[in-house]
Amino acid sequence: MGFSALTSITAVGINVATGFADNSAGFTIDYSGTGQHIAYIEDLYDVNATDLASAVDAKFAAVTAHVDLAAGSDATGQLVWTFASASSGIVAFPVVSLVIPRKS
Repeated sequence: MGFSALTSITAVGINVATGFADNSAGFTIDYSGTGQHIAYIEDLYDVNATDLASAVDAKFAAVTAHVDLAAGSDATGQLVWTFASASSGIVAFPVVSLVIPRKS
């Protein structure tokens, strides 16, 4: 939902509705229009795997790559959003804790 859907109020926040890539392992949105304010977003929620191990591996790979991006120089000083939720058709994800080791 973009800011245009809000009526009779003054919108406050960052509008990332334009350019949001649904179900993507990684995309960017220039939310200021100047090239100086970039949102790096991971929102791969439907990994489309047929077995639980492959589904978890696919989501884990997307999240790990995005966390690595946040720790690297490309996203320094920018917004980085990583959504850890996921599903895969009829394969139900168990409730798990996701731990990604920090690189030294």
